[in-house]
Amino acid sequence: MAIAVLLSMLAGPAAQAGADPADGEVAAEALLAEPAAYLLVDIRQSGETPHEMPVEGLAQERLTFPTGGSGPMHEAGLATFYAGLKDLVRRYPGRRLVLACGIAARSREALRLAPGYGLQGRLWHLADGLEGNDRGIGLLDAVRLR
Repeated sequence: MAIAVLLSMLAGPAAQAGADPADGEVAAEALLAEPAAYLLVDIRQSGETPHEMPVEGLAQERLTFPTGGSGPMHEAGLATFYAGLKDLVRRYPGRRLVLACGIAARSREALRLAPGYGLQGRLWHLADGLEGNDRGIGLLDAVRLR
């Protein structure tokens, strides 16, 4: 019994993250299992190195997430960023747009702000990020381990 509890605790976050895209999160394993259903949108800031995922059938785009701050310049950057996402929604109507960054902090925040820009229910984020976090190993390592 104790072993079953321990295994469920270890598998819990990774198994639950993105098991159902309705919760706003998608796990790396889901992307790899059905790549044609998704569009991966790399949203790292300028200066951060984008990664091209060698996954057959996985469409990929890059949009630079505006740097932190507040005020008119920051709001203009966010408006431009979400306008770019709206364009991707239009261009890829049959795919789920999955926002991805290094460890999923920025993508989670971008998902949280999306309803204010008219994108509620149209975006998901990569729960384990590209490089991994406490939910999973990340897409880069998941691809390497395939």
